[in-house]
Amino acid sequence: MKSFRYILRQTILSAIAFSGLYNLYRWKNRDRVLVMVYHDVVDDQFDIPSDHYNYNTTIRKSRFVREVKYLCRHYTPITLENFIAWKIKGEKLPPNPVLFTFDDGHTNLFRNAVPELNKRGVKAVFFVKSGCMGMIEQNYCERYLSYTASYKEGQKAYTAFRQVPFAQQLAMIDQCKGRQYDTVNPQKYSHVTQEECLALLKEGHSIQSHTVHHYILSSLENSAVREELFESKQSLEQLFSHRVETLAYPFGDPRFDFGEREKIQAKNAGYLLAFSGERRDVNGVTRNEDNFSISRFGDVNHDLLYFKLLLSPIRLVK
Repeated sequence: MKSFRYILRQTILSAIAFSGLYNLYRWKNRDRVLVMVYHDVVDDQFDIPSDHYNYNTTIRKSRFVREVKYLCRHYTPITLENFIAWKIKGEKLPPNPVLFTFDDGHTNLFRNAVPELNKRGVKAVFFVKSGCMGMIEQNYCERYLSYTASYKEGQKAYTAFRQVPFAQQLAMIDQCKGRQYDTVNPQKYSHVTQEECLALLKEGHSIQSHTVHHYILSSLENSAVREELFESKQSLEQLFSHRVETLAYPFGDPRFDFGEREKIQAKNAGYLLAFSGERRDVNGVTRNEDNFSISRFGDVNHDLLYFKLLLSPIRLVK
């Protein structure tokens, strides 16, 4: 039975949705680009507890479908090529454009997200880790967080982990050995193969760089940062005969995970644009936003009424 608080919340959200405020907000920001980012779209029967450290970036397929339908109804999907032409050359876009991006290159995206995109003619961007294709594994930070017992504990550990040098990060992972471990689940941590990437390209989607190993770039020495950026771009271009012009920083928080050094290195590696991780409360990307710190919206694991609210500046209920 639903609680009174939940019923009141849904009533307020429904009233806001029918008020026309969202339409007014979209009209006001019609010349900005909403850049969405998703990480994992899992089968509905896949159960991930709300207290799990990875809960916010994991969304069930049925919830994802509702969000895509809503976005395609109220925004105009564009391609990466459209976005680059607008951002670099000043070419025009339709009102309320939306760019769909997907990080990490997990197989669940190929199986659950891509068919829904294809049904609606949406051409998305898939940022893949060039060193992980075809593998079943967590990135090194996920391995560390897998030892945490709750979302709150995981967030605390995450903040501490990303602020120390790479060698210390490895030592922190090593110190956790022997503790209870959240085992690797192929539903979440299986990566796309070369053949699946080729299928994505054939369907009109774009394969772009998420570095080689998904390390926190700010924790690495200069030479290691260069290697992660150059090698990923070069290997993906050689594998797929496809231009790799954009990068998604691993984890992607400008407070911790990348800064001016990483932006300069990305530009030197030949990237035209680089995307941050998910940020809340963004109004969409403008043409004058930093080309090497492009914001994206990724707070997606919510019911549709609350998802609509998060796409607006209104912050009344949780």
